[in-house]
Amino acid sequence: MKTVGLSLEPVKTIGGLPILPGGSGWQDGEYDQVVEKAKEFLSVDVPVAAICWATAGLARDGVLDEVCHTSNAQIYLQWTNYGGTALYQDSPAVTDGNVITAKEERSLEAFILDF
Repeated sequence: MKTVGLSLEPVKTIGGLPILPGGSGWQDGEYDQVVEKAKEFLSVDVPVAAICWATAGLARDGVLDEVCHTSNAQIYLQWTNYGGTALYQDSPAVTDGNVITAKEERSLEAFILDF
């Protein structure tokens, strides 16, 4: 696995899995470079996992417009005016192709470990 972020320190779940972290910086474009790298990864079939507000960052840039996904709540994604509202699933974690989304760290970790 490879990770991308604003610093060289990888963000990991409690179980040590690298992810795109949550946080409010996603709503104001603070992590646009990270979203661009995630899109680059997806274009060459590299899985991308995101939790909480990171899912909103992906939604804002259209990544979630055509894949099934989740987030902490659908309202987190609605402010982005993304085109994937019909594909939202109220589930702890959702995988569609190489896109993995989750409500919170523990949900993502449990989903990947069960995968």
